[in-house]
Amino acid sequence: MDNTSIKNNQKNNHFLFYSATITINTIFGLQILNSYVSLLNNFLRERPNISLIQVGIYAIVTFMLVFLAGILFMIFTKKALILLFAAGLCAVRLIIQVNSWAPLSLAASALGTVLWMVSIVFFISLVQEKKISLFYEFFPALFLGFAATTGIYGMFGTWDLIWQDNAASYFLVFSFAAAYLWLTVKISPDFGKSRQYFDGGMNVFYTLIVFMPFVFLQLYRFQNIAALSAVLGFNTLTGFAVIAATNILTFSIIYLFVLKLEGSKNVSSWLQNLLTAAAFLMAVLSFWPEAKGG
Repeated sequence: MDNTSIKNNQKNNHFLFYSATITINTIFGLQILNSYVSLLNNFLRERPNISLIQVGIYAIVTFMLVFLAGILFMIFTKKALILLFAAGLCAVRLIIQVNSWAPLSLAASALGTVLWMVSIVFFISLVQEKKISLFYEFFPALFLGFAATTGIYGMFGTWDLIWQDNAASYFLVFSFAAAYLWLTVKISPDFGKSRQYFDGGMNVFYTLIVFMPFVFLQLYRFQNIAALSAVLGFNTLTGFAVIAATNILTFSIIYLFVLKLEGSKNVSSWLQNLLTAAAFLMAVLSFWPEAKGG
């Protein structure tokens, strides 16, 4: 095998390993976040000796811990950090799946939410270091994670995987966890013992921490089968089909966005600007109150 073939194989493996890692990270993160929000609302809030203010304080403290988690970037090497994120998220996800004691699941999902948000910042730092590509690896893998989560959600009839108690659900979760750990071990040698992050300083890190929850919550809303069905009057299957079709369309747009049109740089630039404006408009309109029927 010549050097060119070896380099191409290494490049393909790099793309597949990092994309798959980010995808599973996103699937686990969204499922953990869903568990956290559900337990806050349906368990903690329903306790007779717990007020709504206390629930709010619990949520605020959890998200404030994300800021403190920035210390991890100073303590651990990059290799140790990516292994920590994988092990932590897998452990939390398995606890939530097999555990039936709500207080433990709530605490675990709170920890998992913090780890997930910080892990996304870690992946963004890899984009800034040009270790992975924003449009060819990070963003498509991130969106694939959202789409896969919705697909799993719809497959179980909107009764989320985290609440399933059967052999199929256990097999699926353990398979994802095993794959996530294996992928992380495979890519971890890329990082060595470095602690250097070329992200413009700690201010950029904390700006990303503030911004990313907004992005995730908006996308999570767009992927909500139950909300779409309730607003538009669809049944569950139709709502799922609409969102699945939208996800396919979105993937097409993503690849149009990064398409390099030979000899047509002006067209490529125009297309990218148009799609960026459309994405911004969609984010703004997501805050618009739903229209109510008479």
